Amino acid sequence: MIQSLQMPLVFFYTTLHDIVLTLPHLQELVLTFSEHLTNREDFEGVCDFISQNGYRLSSLEVSPTTHIGRLDSLSVWSLLEGCKVPESRLSRLLLARVRLDLDEMDEASRQILMRLDTLRLKAVYFSPYPFSSTGPSWMRPPQVYRRLTGCKVKTLEVNNCSSVLNVYQLMQDCQELRSLTWHSNGYPQSSELPSLMIRDLQAGLWPFLESLDLNNDYFTDVELAHLFEVVGPLKDLTLDFSAFGDLSSVALLEAGSGKHSKRMETLSLSRCSALDGVMVQRFLCEMPHLKVLRANFLTQQNIEQDPRPWVCSQLEELRIAFLLEGVSIRSVIPLTNIILDRLSGLSQLRILEFLKTSNKESMSEDCRYMALRLDYGLDRLKILSGMEELCLEQNTEQDFRVKEAQWIMDHWPRLKMIHLSSGSLHYNTKLDVMQFFRDRGVKAKWPGSYVWTFEDRLYEKK
Repeated sequence: MIQSLQMPLVFFYTTLHDIVLTLPHLQELVLTFSEHLTNREDFEGVCDFISQNGYRLSSLEVSPTTHIGRLDSLSVWSLLEGCKVPESRLSRLLLARVRLDLDEMDEASRQILMRLDTLRLKAVYFSPYPFSSTGPSWMRPPQVYRRLTGCKVKTLEVNNCSSVLNVYQLMQDCQELRSLTWHSNGYPQSSELPSLMIRDLQAGLWPFLESLDLNNDYFTDVELAHLFEVVGPLKDLTLDFSAFGDLSSVALLEAGSGKHSKRMETLSLSRCSALDGVMVQRFLCEMPHLKVLRANFLTQQNIEQDPRPWVCSQLEELRIAFLLEGVSIRSVIPLTNIILDRLSGLSQLRILEFLKTSNKESMSEDCRYMALRLDYGLDRLKILSGMEELCLEQNTEQDFRVKEAQWIMDHWPRLKMIHLSSGSLHYNTKLDVMQFFRDRGVKAKWPGSYVWTFEDRLYEKK
């Protein structure tokens, strides 16, 4: 009983047509293509296959095998031909590296997009552009295309699509969005976009939005703060590569009498160099429903200056750099225990990653990474018995030996994976630690040695 099928467009006709044309239980189809798609018979075979099975599909993906190949807009609408019947079940559509001209689609194709629940676009090029303009394509004014006002898309993912304003028009049409993901790299900043989005949110755009992932450079810290003030209560927020800083941190915590902080479950800010430990400590003390936190760094001094308890007792994933300040004056052990005492209260923690901070300015001469050692108080974390994944940054794993590995296996019986860094430990010691974990069924990864990388591949094949 085949429910999911992944096939390349090239040779699709010759390999499939003579074997099977109809799969009565097919629900998911993933089509891959490359720049070598020149055989019209192959493409017609794909369209024929979808025409026989399209109405059963709930999910369709059209993805590239290389960065060069693109399907033109008419080919995309032709592929959807089999999904245009009224009884079509298609609810999830992914299009990657294709050209789209929404003015070329017929009404049946438009209705497919209007009924979708999830739409994911990766490196989609909205065309055409006026050829009378000069300069690179992003400088040419986008053509206003046929709008999709009122479409039912609830989850929209847009990754490196152009043009920016055309993309935003599509977002505006999806008025029932619950989840929005917008990633953009290498395209110029649009100074109009932040004010336009803030104005639309004030006017009531996306009243049901709960999840927001904006990894682009369009918004300043001030504009992000304004955005948090006008958008509805968020449960999931990802701004890893953004200007998120002090102003947006305060707005996230205090806007609307804490409308975000009272609901927040996932907060990902791991690459925000402007975010300091003071605000991270506030997140841990003021977000009671937090389950996932990825942040830049936190020091024991931040905890001492704000000694309130961490209220996020449901936290399951924590990825952060723990730093110790004032090491030259005070002993390492009591400083480490300040952090370990807080970690010991997170009994639901399943994933713990000690990061390397992206903010080098936070590292003074008397500041160092917290190490994970038994004689530094590791035994305080025995309550974290549900731990499944542990990742140690180079400085955190200093003096991490087999005895620490033995303690972890004794007290964290559910551990499935451990990541060690490429440096720090002596080569033979690291081999002993890795072998110790692997002998007990734990997947151990170490990117440091090409010899051990080869061993890793053999281990993963078993």
